[in-house]
Amino acid sequence: MIPQTRLRSATLALASTLALLSSPTTPDARAQGAGRFQPLDIVASLQDRAILDTNDDGKGNAAGAVQGVEGRVGENQIDADESRYCLLFEFTDAEAAALRDRPAAKVTFNIFLVGKLNARDLAVNLVSFPIRGGRGTLFDAPDFHSEGKTVRALAVTDATPGAQFVSLDVTRHVRSAITNGTRLLALRFELADYTVSARRDGIVNRFIFASADSSNPPFLRIER
Repeated sequence: MIPQTRLRSATLALASTLALLSSPTTPDARAQGAGRFQPLDIVASLQDRAILDTNDDGKGNAAGAVQGVEGRVGENQIDADESRYCLLFEFTDAEAAALRDRPAAKVTFNIFLVGKLNARDLAVNLVSFPIRGGRGTLFDAPDFHSEGKTVRALAVTDATPGAQFVSLDVTRHVRSAITNGTRLLALRFELADYTVSARRDGIVNRFIFASADSSNPPFLRIER
C-alpha cells in the first residue's frame, strides 16, 4: 500500500502537469483566456534529507535522516549536532516552460513552520547548492555538504509565526537556474551565524518544519 503522504505528493505533481496540458487550444479560447494563469505548484521530492555538523566546524560532515514528518534546523540534541534540512525540486520540461515563457511570473518557496523550540535570537538562511547527475539522481554525502549560495538571508527568525506556511520570493534564483537549463533545484535551510560551542545553554534550540513526507510538504509555486 502506498503511504498517504507519498500518494498526496504524487497527486499534486500530476495535477500540476494536467493543468498545463488542459490550457485552451482554440484561438477564441486563447483570446478569452489571455492573461490568465493558474498557479502551478512543484512539490518537493521525497529525497529530502538532513545533514549534521557533528564537529562544530560550521560545515555539514555527516548524513542524517529526516525525522519522520519533521525537517529540523538547529540542534538535533542538547548542545550538539547542528542539523540542516535539504530539499530537491524536480522540474518537468512543461513546468520549466511555464516559467520561461512567462517573464512576469513570480516564484515562491513555501514551507510549513511547525514550531520553534528555544529559538530565541536564532535565524535560518535559505541556501542553494549544486548536485551532480540528472533527473532521478539520489542525494549523497558530497551533495549534502556542497558549499552553497544564500538565496534568502534570515528567511525565518524567532519572530516568524508558527503553525503556518512561510512564503519566500525566490523568483530571481529559480528563473536564472531554469534559464540556464537546470531541471533539478537543490535548496537547504541552515542556521545563520551559528555554532554549537557559542550557544551552549543546556537545552535544544531548533526550528521544526514539515517535511516532504508530511501532509503539508514544501513546494515551489509559479504564479502571476
